[in-house]
Amino acid sequence: MTLAESLVAGGTISEPNEAIERADAVEDVIEVGGMEEDERSNSEEEELTVVGKANFLEFYAKAREIGLRKENVQSGWKATGLYPKSVAKPLNSRWVVVAKRPAIPLRVTSDISTPKHGGDVVKLFAEKSGSPTSRLSIRKAAAALDKVAMDVILRDREIERLWVQLAQAKPAKRRKIVQDPNERFASLAQILAQANQEPQQRVRKARNAVQEVIIVEGESSPESEEEPALARRSARNRRPTKCYMERDSSADQESD
Repeated sequence: MTLAESLVAGGTISEPNEAIERADAVEDVIEVGGMEEDERSNSEEEELTVVGKANFLEFYAKAREIGLRKENVQSGWKATGLYPKSVAKPLNSRWVVVAKRPAIPLRVTSDISTPKHGGDVVKLFAEKSGSPTSRLSIRKAAAALDKVAMDVILRDREIERLWVQLAQAKPAKRRKIVQDPNERFASLAQILAQANQEPQQRVRKARNAVQEVIIVEGESSPESEEEPALARRSARNRRPTKCYMERDSSADQESD
């Protein structure tokens, strides 16, 4: 019983022609599947042999020559955006992160000053000295400047020492005595003391002084016995106070 008769007898297909076509298709599938299995087994066996490896390398080289052609490579680059060249396309991608540049502070220009030491010369030409010859010249110039600076310092110290010796050798000058301008006038206490004295007190003191002079000289003259007339600065009569009266009485007792 064939496959077509079994399909008709089973009731799956009513028409005989359709059953025959289905049977032929099934047989073809079975045959193709069997052939593929045979070819697969044969290919696996061939790959294990030296001839199979040689064939693989040969076919791989041919596939490389066919696949890696200029047209294929350019078409792939065109699909990815690498051909034709477009620098802006990859940079405009959302996956590209632009690195932010750090803010560079402005360089402060230092005041230009004359180098005074060798180190100043080395710092001045540190960025510009590239060759060994230039660096050697800079070192020589720095050493010469240090030598000159040392000579100047020694001479300055010698000059200071000589000035000190000269100042010590000169004779000392007398300093001008500055007189206090207030000493030229009578003090306030003296003015008040003279203003509060009475004319009688002044006369008595003058008389006592004349008597002492007469005793020392040992001579008497009629003119000396007379009281000298003392001139008053004012004509008003002054009233003696108790303090001055006591002072006058004590002065008279001492004179007696």
